[in-house]
Amino acid sequence: MASQKTQLKRLLDRSRVTCEYLYFRLFQNRLFPPKPLEAQEQLQVFLKSKKRDFDPDKKIVSAYAFMPSVYNQRHEKSSFVRRRCQTEADIWRLGHLWTTVNPYPRPSGTNPILGRAVFQVSHLAICSLRGEIDPSPHPDHAVLLGWSGSEPQDLGIAHKLALRAETIIAPKQKKT
Repeated sequence: MASQKTQLKRLLDRSRVTCEYLYFRLFQNRLFPPKPLEAQEQLQVFLKSKKRDFDPDKKIVSAYAFMPSVYNQRHEKSSFVRRRCQTEADIWRLGHLWTTVNPYPRPSGTNPILGRAVFQVSHLAICSLRGEIDPSPHPDHAVLLGWSGSEPQDLGIAHKLALRAETIIAPKQKKT
C-alpha cells in the first residue's frame, strides 16, 4: 500500500512539474520577462550529498557544492533566487520539484535534497562571478557564470563563495 502511495505521489509530482514547465516556457516567461538579479536577493544552491557538498553536523558547505558543470558549452552553476517562494516549505518544495522530480533541462539526479546553501547575489562580485536569470526551466532559476574552466581556479572561486554561504539543513520528511 505504501509503495502505491509513493508511486502515485511521484506521478502527481512529475505531472505537476511538467505542467508548470510548459506554463512557464510557453506563457509566463514570454509575457513577463524575468527581472535581472538585484544585489540584496538571496540565491539557493540545493545540496544532495553529505560527503561532497556539506557537513551537516558543523553546518559548513563545501566548495565542491558550488563547482560548475558544463551546459550549452559554458561553465555554470545552477541555483534558484528567492522571489516567489515566501515560506521555507515553498523553497524546499521548489527544490524537490525542480532538482529531484523532473530536472528540466539540466539533469541533476534523483537523490533527495539534504540541505541548501544560501548566499546574497552581492557575494558573487567578491568571487568574480555574475548571476543571470535563466527562466528555462523556472522563472526563479538562475545560473552563476564567470568560471574559468580550470578546475583548480574554479575550486578557489567556489571556496570563496562557500565561506560566505549559510547552510540550512532540510527538514525531516514524514513517512507516508
